[in-house]
Amino acid sequence: MEMKKKISVIIQARINSTRLPSKIIKKYKNITLIEYLIKRLSYSKYIDEIIVASGPIQKNFKLKSIIKKINIKYFSGPEKNVL
Repeated sequence: MEMKKKISVIIQARINSTRLPSKIIKKYKNITLIEYLIKRLSYSKYIDEIIVASGPIQKNFKLKSIIKKINIKYFSGPEKNVL
């Protein structure tokens, strides 16, 4: 009997980008880019779980609140290496 493997996707995202700050929470057609990305990933029949990994919560509070609203797992790690 073959066991089904669980496939998780980790999205690295942060607010304080140097080239385009807050890019991940900018809106396109009335939806943030992070929500758009998660929505697209959720269409895959191969993905079991989506996790957003970001830096410290204080700096990424707006991102964290969006992720919490759409009920996606969130991991907060060091700013330079969130994985």
